[in-house]
Amino acid sequence: VALNPWDMAAGVVILREAGGRVTDFMGNTHSIYGKELVASNGLIHQAMLNLLQEDGATS
Repeated sequence: VALNPWDMAAGVVILREAGGRVTDFMGNTHSIYGKELVASNGLIHQAMLNLLQEDGATS
């Protein structure tokens, strides 16, 4: 899916304000220009990142 920065900017702000987390696959700060996005309620974020790393998605 090809997304432009403006396609996700509002969603990222809303999620963060609600207590969620948005990062890249390595857990680094998400860039609206990046190609990787992990979004969660914040409580399960590290578990999601661990699964991506186990699956090799971060290589």
